[in-house]
Amino acid sequence: MRARELDCVTGSGNLDLPGSSNWCVPDTFLVPTAVAKGAGPLLPADALRVVEVTSESNVDTDRVVKRRRQGEHGAPVYLLVDRIVAGLDAEPVGHWPCRAGT
Repeated sequence: MRARELDCVTGSGNLDLPGSSNWCVPDTFLVPTAVAKGAGPLLPADALRVVEVTSESNVDTDRVVKRRRQGEHGAPVYLLVDRIVAGLDAEPVGHWPCRAGT
């Protein structure tokens, strides 16, 4: 289903990580239009899904660090397109063992 049909927008850019001096820059994410309009910094929890595509230069960051950070900040789904192993992982972030505190 297309983002417009869901009344959502897709984007690529910074997602704020509150309490941290870091921003997370996923390859793309999907957020409801109402949340995106006039919004300040978007949070991972605002997104319906966060998508990351691995690259050889930062594969461990994409697979572990970014997934964990997105989970810590409430992203419901982290979709990892792993070009290195030619695979696709899509699970609710909270179900993954990389979630903070597990």
